[in-house]
Amino acid sequence: MPLVRKAPRGAIVVRAVAFGHPDGSTWGAGLDVGVPAVIAAGGAAPVTPAIDWRADGPEWGLYGDRVSLTVSPTLEPEPQPEPEGESGTDASPPPPAAAATREPAWSGRQELCRVTGSVAGAEIDCVGVRTELTQVRPGELGSVRGFSGWVSADEAVTLLALRSGSEAHQEHDLVAATVFDPDGWMSSHDPRLSTTYDGDGHPTRATLELWFSRGEREFPRRAAGEAAGPAVTVAGDEATLRVLPLRCHSRGSDGAGVYLLASG
Repeated sequence: MPLVRKAPRGAIVVRAVAFGHPDGSTWGAGLDVGVPAVIAAGGAAPVTPAIDWRADGPEWGLYGDRVSLTVSPTLEPEPQPEPEGESGTDASPPPPAAAATREPAWSGRQELCRVTGSVAGAEIDCVGVRTELTQVRPGELGSVRGFSGWVSADEAVTLLALRSGSEAHQEHDLVAATVFDPDGWMSSHDPRLSTTYDGDGHPTRATLELWFSRGEREFPRRAAGEAAGPAVTVAGDEATLRVLPLRCHSRGSDGAGVYLLASG
């Protein structure tokens, strides 16, 4: 059954946010798919079923019963200048801009953010990542899976996968994935998510393999996360959202994150 049962005409915008401390003490995630948005949180925060999601500017506001959160985007790092002595006449010219990177197969944006405010009286000041996908056909939105992990305030990764209710294979998913590093952000043109489930169908571990290209060279970035505690579940009128805290690992560094799973 699709997440959006009474779909408006035309396309909708899908929004997701995940946030937390790298030590795993606080974590949460929210999803807005054109029906009343929901948010699930753990650690120092409770579960909240419905959110007024305001996204008409660069900052998002998430408001609900004892919830007031502001999601502020972090500016993307400026491109690093070319080191002196490496741009002489003998150097090979850079590849054309169109060939430097392959465009991902999605429209929208993914950004590193700061999430501040309060939930049930607990102060929130965490690193966050957010996704906004446009031109999504609501009648074909059957489920959403998301992986977000962070090891510091400026190093994180996020993936959001949308699957049609009629599609059983992940090859047909719409997947957006981005790596955030202190020296630049990169969107993957070929992101892959693998999830391990327990006997009840609940996620317990996830791995990412994100492919990027620079000129003629392609290379992967990998990350993984395993359950760090019990998931929290919010059952709304239109959808059920489950958020699982993760211990995350990427390039030899450890941090925290969340796995998000939503279905109608």
